[in-house]
Amino acid sequence: METLVLIVFFLASAAYLVQLSFMNKIFPWVWTLMQMIFIYLMHSKAIEQSFSLFEQYLADINLINDFMVIQIVEALLGLLLAIYMISSYHGEKRPNYLKLAQYIPGVLIFPVLFFISSILYIKFPVFEFTTMAVIQAVVIPLLFFGICKMIQSLIPELDFRLELKFFIHIMQLLAAIIISIQYLNTPVSLMAHFNGVGYVTLALVFIVAVGVIALGILFYQFKMVRLIKKQNNGRNN
Repeated sequence: METLVLIVFFLASAAYLVQLSFMNKIFPWVWTLMQMIFIYLMHSKAIEQSFSLFEQYLADINLINDFMVIQIVEALLGLLLAIYMISSYHGEKRPNYLKLAQYIPGVLIFPVLFFISSILYIKFPVFEFTTMAVIQAVVIPLLFFGICKMIQSLIPELDFRLELKFFIHIMQLLAAIIISIQYLNTPVSLMAHFNGVGYVTLALVFIVAVGVIALGILFYQFKMVRLIKKQNNGRNN
């Protein structure tokens, strides 16, 4: 089950990063600053976490269901925003107040940040907590910011990033449905087996991530070939 949760966290991070790539220069830094403040202020809670507590969280059906509801709502809103942005990109008129929604990349990134911070405290207990909090508050948000810039560099075409955003939100909905069904059919006594983020679990998440990236690259290449053929046919005509 922890593998599915990690996949959900990965998709939430991907949705956040893609949405961040649509913003102008100041807003990504605003969200990066908010991440820094959140990580530092929550370090006292992150220090208290342990694998046994994560077991309890995974066994709490109400907590997981609430989280899945938030994910479904955020994914649906993300899909609606993607449709709005795609239609605006193609010149269709839409209410101007909806543009403000483009600058809200979602709230699921904050549980992801808390989880990452907690795992780092568990895995590296030798560091002094205050020093570790400062390092995390600087490094983790800047890492997300760097990945965002890498997405902009690798996929400069706005329409392709919009399609990627739409695809990620579809994946979020599917993941939420799968986890909800899994929890409804699994006894609580069998769910609480979170013994840490093992290498097999990380490998599975890595494979999923690489698979999604590979599909995105193939889709991007396919679109580019189609675009080039279309341009060549237009010139010939």
